[in-house]
Amino acid sequence: MRSPDDVKKLPAALQKWDIIYVPQPSMKNFPNYEKDDLVLSSNLIDANVFSVDGDKLIVNSLYPELIKLLEQHKFTPIPVQHRHRQLVSGGFHCFTLDTVREGGLERYF
Repeated sequence: MRSPDDVKKLPAALQKWDIIYVPQPSMKNFPNYEKDDLVLSSNLIDANVFSVDGDKLIVNSLYPELIKLLEQHKFTPIPVQHRHRQLVSGGFHCFTLDTVREGGLERYF
């Protein structure tokens, strides 16, 4: 999943993969912060999902646009609410720190 602006920055080998362009989220799904609050992430923070396996993804329940898109691409989203993601500046992939996985090393190039 990428923002359309980022695709040209990918290595050539990755540009050949199927790319899912994340939709813009509805801003009504973000809390209204005070003007002096420090917002540390973009409104695309919810594209930061956690892959449980080859088809299951933990995704923010407050991003229904992404849930629908993932379902259309045959993924199984597992919605979990993460309301203050802009203040903590992290999505599910970031704060799970998934560095150990079962199975062997796979090469994609």
